[in-house]
Amino acid sequence: FKDSLLYSFFGGGKRIRPVLMLMVADYVKVKKDDVLPFALACECIHVHSLVHDDLPALDNDDLRRGLPTVHKKFGENVALLTGDFLLNCAYDVALSDCNTPLKIESVKVLSQATGSLLNGQYCDSVVKSAKTVDDLLTIYTNKTSALIRACFIIPLILAERRDLIDDFSYFADNLGILFQITDDLIDYSENSNVIDDAELNAINILGLSKTLALKRDIEDNCYKICEKYSDFQLLKYFVSYISERTH
Repeated sequence: FKDSLLYSFFGGGKRIRPVLMLMVADYVKVKKDDVLPFALACECIHVHSLVHDDLPALDNDDLRRGLPTVHKKFGENVALLTGDFLLNCAYDVALSDCNTPLKIESVKVLSQATGSLLNGQYCDSVVKSAKTVDDLLTIYTNKTSALIRACFIIPLILAERRDLIDDFSYFADNLGILFQITDDLIDYSENSNVIDDAELNAINILGLSKTLALKRDIEDNCYKICEKYSDFQLLKYFVSYISERTH
């Protein structure tokens, strides 16, 4: 069991969520030790979602980051329990030093984000109900943006900077959508410009040209916040990094 946990958690990945949380914490002058448990918890929740998403009952993927998925390497039963353990571990870590009302509130933010993530996965993997761009954006906002948004909100709560929550939530929502649309375009390119009609992908709903136009609009939304907070230079770096990904 320990092997599957280590394999899933240390098997690569961009660590975007904990990096974002630490970056925001630094911007609003939150002590690193106060935010680290929440950063680790967010990554545990994210990895749990990947392990479960890969299972045959959901996306049925054989590879992740070029390596066998957890269920392919260790079996479906072990993968299911590995995801469960990681989700439990997230809250164990987040609650480990939860000794102030602001930290308790932050755990609630984390829990709400996890609920949104699971709802997004349900709509993606079970309902497959995206027929319009609004449907697509709702799923992406839940599945991807919600946990990214928590990475912004938690440091703001800990710093008692609630005045920044609206702007940074808007940025996080758009950043998550940008991540997913970029993924859609990467999948389209890697699959010789063909996407299975059953797969949730912006190109299946909008076509290529409108998907590219939507991506530009989402980038512009992100850059508006970057311009407003020009002293927070790493925001612009993250937009470029996520938008220009090729894998």
